Parts: sequence; C-alpha cells; structure tokens
Amino acid sequence: MCEKDFEKFSAYLAGIAMTFDKTLDPMQINLYFEVLKDEFETFAEFKVAADNLLKTWFYSYMPKPAHFIQATQMDLELIAEQAYSAAKTAAIRHGVYKNIEFEDRAIETTILTLFTSWKEFHDRVAYIDSDDTWVKKDFIRTYKAIVKNKALKPIKLIGYLQSEFKDPVVVASEYTPPLFEADTNDGAQISEKTRKFLGVRKVG
Repeated sequence: MCEKDFEKFSAYLAGIAMTFDKTLDPMQINLYFEVLKDEFETFAEFKVAADNLLKTWFYSYMPKPAHFIQATQMDLELIAEQAYSAAKTAAIRHGVYKNIEFEDRAIETTILTLFTSWKEFHDRVAYIDSDDTWVKKDFIRTYKAIVKNKALKPIKLIGYLQSEFKDPVVVASEYTPPLFEADTNDGAQISEKTRKFLGVRKVG
C-alpha cells in the first residue's frame, strides 16, 4: 500500500476496531499501517485479507498486524495447493501434445522455473504410477515464492512437437488467481538469475 491508501485504511481499521468495542488512536492506526503497508500491494488486497480473517476470528480481542499477515500466508498456501492440482489435472486431461495456457499465469512461470518444458512436467505427474510427492512440494514452494516476489513471467506452455503459434488450450481456474503486474518480456525459459532470486532450482 502507499500513502494515498492511508485514509481508506484508517477508516476501515477504525471500523474493525468498533466491532471489538475498541477505539484506536492515531498512533495505533499509524503503527498498523507502517507494519502492513509493505505486505499488501493495494488497500483492496488488504481488505480482502482482512475480510477473510474476520470471517473466522472467534476471539474477543482485535487482530494484531501479524494476524493479518498470517492470514495472507495461509491463503497463499491454499492457493498454491489449488494451483498444483490445476496443473496436474491439466496434464492428465490434455496430455503432452497440446499448447497450454493457464488463467493463473503463475502456474506457467512455476512449471518453467522447475522444468525445461510442459512435456517434462507432464511426464513427472500424469501417469498412474507417477510419484509426485517431491514435485508437488517443489511446485508449491516455488509458486509461493513467485507470487510473493511478483516474479511472474507469462509464457505459453508449448506441447510436444507443437508450434508455438498454434492456439493453446486455456485452463480456467476454480479459484481466484493472484493478481499482480506481469513481466511481459519475451523468453522461452526462466533465467538462472531469476531462479537464484527466488531461491529455487530445476527439478531433476
């Protein structure tokens, strides 16, 4: 969040406090804002996290800044699990010979950060005897790092022996994908510099 979000943030936080029969003074509101502003890209993003947190908040005291941050991290873990499920299902359903594009563009970045191609990912997860335990762990960890660091690099996943100009199968999400500004630079692969920045390596 930035300074222009402060007015909306302070009004919303004051409203939350009122539900706990509490009044925040300006210093307390400033403290919440300073702690949380770098954790959320926009006020709207914070509001979504806060709304979700309050739906399951059963305590009589008002959530601390850390609770809002923790709620976001828990949401991201769940989204990463759903993203992996979507990627694996697409591999099983559509196979290796089609170009694939996900509504959640972070899936493509994750796959090409860990693997050399859509085929390689497919071959690791799509067969009946596939043991994808470690692939899933690496996928979730990498997906979360990509989203948190806003390192999205949307790249169409090219099917085996397919032309990149062939229209892809578009895989819709059954969840709300993370929203952040994409890096639209062209490139067939994720650079080693990006992998080092994210703290991940290729699966091999």
